[in-house]
Amino acid sequence: MFSNNRRAALLFSVIPFLIIVGGIIYAPRSFRKPETASLLSKGDEARAIEAAQKIFSNKRAAGVSMSSGPCLADEVIPGWAADVAHSPRQPVDDLSENQCGSFREGTVEHFVELDMEGKFLRSY
Repeated sequence: MFSNNRRAALLFSVIPFLIIVGGIIYAPRSFRKPETASLLSKGDEARAIEAAQKIFSNKRAAGVSMSSGPCLADEVIPGWAADVAHSPRQPVDDLSENQCGSFREGTVEHFVELDMEGKFLRSY
């Protein structure tokens, strides 16, 4: 049916293909494309920062003092709170009444922290 040369050529082309396909199927997660959830969280962070900065601008325009590092909003987007803090941090930033209750109580998992001028400091 097949000559020895054709049989050998077929084996040498099929075996590497099977090894590659097996490697893709059984590759560790760290070598695969990022899961959709991790991509969404990066998008969520950017949206939360933008929403926090809008709220900051509105509150500042309304005359709200930012000197005590208040909670801007318990939820700027689902799962994210927004807070104001000094840069560098001061003891007043760690006072319970100046932190978002939603984050302390665990009703949101993440927060965005802005400085006294509304610039992004950090997110968690």
